[in-house]
Amino acid sequence: MEPNCQRLSFTLTRSRHVKFFILEYFIGAGGVYVWIRTLGGPLLVFMGLNYLLSYEKYSMYFGIFCIIFGVYYAFRPMLMVLLNKEGIFNNSSVILFLEETALGCQINKLEITIDYQKITEFSKRKWYYIIKASKNRSIFIPSGEIRQGWVDAFWELRNSAVN
Repeated sequence: MEPNCQRLSFTLTRSRHVKFFILEYFIGAGGVYVWIRTLGGPLLVFMGLNYLLSYEKYSMYFGIFCIIFGVYYAFRPMLMVLLNKEGIFNNSSVILFLEETALGCQINKLEITIDYQKITEFSKRKWYYIIKASKNRSIFIPSGEIRQGWVDAFWELRNSAVN
């Protein structure tokens, strides 16, 4: 293992972070979730309009509910970006470094370590790599910023730590 392949540093811009987050929300879950998340909102709106125009006594209220929930469900990731108060999607300078038992991560001034056993996924997507440490904690790495030597070193250390 080369000593300088242990460290990976890059800048994650707001626009890239938002793009990766929205892509991961709709496509990253895979399987049936892709269809539910992309078609669920519009189908609920269509269903709500159908109930709203049926002129039955209580179907109008159900139709309004379906329309409101469908619009929310369709635009949920965009709302999460717009209403973000913690500044998660701001420009970030990220440094990832490989240790024997954990992945070190410095995002701006915040330093954390993630045990390799807690990493649930490390995958390559079309424009980025993703490291998932839990359901709500992910690190996005732009494809152009990562070196194959770093990926190989990561897998070697993770496999030795897990086994």
